[in-house]
Amino acid sequence: MPKTESLEALLNASLRVSRPVAACSRCRAAKIKCDGRLPACTACERSGKSNSCSGANDDFAKGKERSYVAALESACERLERRIANVKNGLCTNQSLDSGDVSTHGAYNDSRPPLTRKAMSGGKQSRKEASEVDELVGDFGYLSINATSRDFPGFSDTVSFAKLMLFTCQNKTLPKIEQNLLPPRYAAIPLIQHYLDHIYVLMPFFSETDFMASVSAVYQDAGRFSRHADHFILRMVLAVSAASLSRSKSDSNMEEAHRHASAAIDLAEGVIIPGSVTTVQWLLLLTQYALVDPEYFNCWDLIGVTSRAMVDLGVHQEPAADIKISRDQLEMRQRIYYCVFTLDSAMVNLPLSSVPDANRMNLPKNSLFLRSLNPSYQLFTIRQIQSEFYQDRYGSSRSPLIEGTAQSQSFQAVINAYNWFCQVPPTLPPQQSRILLLFFRLELFYTQVLALSSSPRVPNNGAYNKTIVCAIAAEYILQLAPSLNDPDWHPFFTYPEALRVSFVANTILDALWSNYEAVLGGWTPPISGNMQPPPPETLMPPLRDVRSNISRVLDALNSAQRILSMAHQRWGQCMLQTREKFEKESAVMISKLNLRLDQEKAIATHSVSPPSQQQPMLAVTEPLTVSTQMPIQQHPIMSGYERYHY
Repeated sequence: MPKTESLEALLNASLRVSRPVAACSRCRAAKIKCDGRLPACTACERSGKSNSCSGANDDFAKGKERSYVAALESACERLERRIANVKNGLCTNQSLDSGDVSTHGAYNDSRPPLTRKAMSGGKQSRKEASEVDELVGDFGYLSINATSRDFPGFSDTVSFAKLMLFTCQNKTLPKIEQNLLPPRYAAIPLIQHYLDHIYVLMPFFSETDFMASVSAVYQDAGRFSRHADHFILRMVLAVSAASLSRSKSDSNMEEAHRHASAAIDLAEGVIIPGSVTTVQWLLLLTQYALVDPEYFNCWDLIGVTSRAMVDLGVHQEPAADIKISRDQLEMRQRIYYCVFTLDSAMVNLPLSSVPDANRMNLPKNSLFLRSLNPSYQLFTIRQIQSEFYQDRYGSSRSPLIEGTAQSQSFQAVINAYNWFCQVPPTLPPQQSRILLLFFRLELFYTQVLALSSSPRVPNNGAYNKTIVCAIAAEYILQLAPSLNDPDWHPFFTYPEALRVSFVANTILDALWSNYEAVLGGWTPPISGNMQPPPPETLMPPLRDVRSNISRVLDALNSAQRILSMAHQRWGQCMLQTREKFEKESAVMISKLNLRLDQEKAIATHSVSPPSQQQPMLAVTEPLTVSTQMPIQQHPIMSGYERYHY
């Protein structure tokens, strides 16, 4: 028979917290253990000092109550006082109204209600606002960040994981009743695909520990596995399957939804504030959002991940008096690099300024472990992009002086080229082909970003427009064929699709503002008598007008196809971007087709040989490739010779 409690016991309940945040002042002074009972602890009750126990008064500062229960009690007391004050005020007003009626007859106030409130409620409104601020301040203790703990036993509906999912999910993943793990032989290819194509650039968890989690899940029916083992395995399978998807309704995406849904069900037990592993799990969710933006917002997720990393201090070296193993320190640095890389790819703003001494020194690779050099190369180019983007977009809104802007742009172009020249020797042989293409596209994008217009440089000049159009066209033309390669699918994420839209719009901007110079096959002079970057660092324009028109047309048409593929893969997320670009590029494509037909007609009826024809507006010689490096061996010219040579 269940035990019943008397009414007196229920009305005079002695509340006790599971873990007091701080001892009361008397127990702290006496250096004795405080059990945290409310309204007074046991030690104070026994000594007859219940009234002076700091748990029963307001000795604690606002927002620093000893427990969640104390915060609620304080809030209830204030609310009760406010209710009593409101009741007293209503009674007073009723007595005044009745007195007016008996003395003066019907009371008639012609003033509007808002006027009466404004005239009589100025001081009262300020008082109420102050009380509301004080009431809200009492819940400052409940603010959850990556260093605070959740409140099991006090609140079953609020947790860090639930708040994160509520903020970052676009919509709920479909629920699957019998969501069983695939057999190990079916999971191994997806795991291998993740390690070969995604982990090699984002090694934010230990490969050895991950394989141990896989073994724990599949051995003895998962008897000795933890929730964290199931979560990381499910998320790796989800990211790998989604990266192989070509359509939002194909089998790969359905499998990704199954694994992601199972992982989300486990999130409550693994995404817990106060642990570095929480940042790793958030990074896995961010990776999934990059290849399935329909259900998760990758910008919100990387924001939460960045904040969690900063709250835990992972973005800086630990203090000298903190003992930490070498492996733990290396993992913290790898986590920071990966968060910075993802954040810069989507936001292009640096998380924080980290001194050079705090940068990670990559360890020597052990046997059977993948090389970390590709991830370090990706971090380096992201750092170049982020520093330039911060100068142009984040530091100030005032326009830059023309000479300063050109100097910054040319320096970013040179830095990106120097970075790319030392990349190939560091790549692992088994992934060198696909990674080299990926890094070449990063080089092109960095140069497009450096030479294009921005709020601080609204007019980037005829020279920059001509060069940036050639580089942007080559970026799209080298990306388009690779999308038919399954090995490239993990590298083509949602932000990469938005990059294509940005680069293609850069071509349109250059054509509309500098049409003849872009297509004429010549390089305009640089204003201010500045020296251009070394010839080998840039993509020179083509000398032939027809070749220029053909290349730009191919680039714009390829951009439309890429955005169509992205729309097929991610649905509504890319619909607006695709339709907007198709609408904006339609007129220019028609204009270029007409111009190409005219050039072909001129070439057909021309008497003089093509070698004697002069460019329409030739002012100076075009920027050519350095003679010390043949065009066929130029490190950034792969595919370029199909138009020029």
